[in-house]
Amino acid sequence: MEVPDVRATSAWVALPADGWIIDLYGQPREAFEKKLVRTLETGKPVIHTVWSSPDWPDYCGAKSWDEGGRSIFDDQLEVCRSYNVPVAHFCTQNEIRRDGKVIEQIRWGWHAVNPLVRD
Repeated sequence: MEVPDVRATSAWVALPADGWIIDLYGQPREAFEKKLVRTLETGKPVIHTVWSSPDWPDYCGAKSWDEGGRSIFDDQLEVCRSYNVPVAHFCTQNEIRRDGKVIEQIRWGWHAVNPLVRD
């Protein structure tokens, strides 16, 4: 959940790079925007990987997709649009269990059983 910092003089946040891919899953709008701006200060291209898994049972930073996850997702997309930062979507379907047994493994979004995740 850390990002590069142009003021840092040591540790990985001070590494030189051609660009950055960040994944600030579940970060609420204000914290997300602050970290995104710090990354943009490097002057390098940035891509944000946004959490796009609506049926995941424990959404990062929220109890569920419906109880805050969707608003975090929407806020992050809006902030990225305002700074012209491209996004990549991390979208998986959680494993499906019946009677304590896994009947479907974790699946990437395009292979998900749930049509909401697939879309």
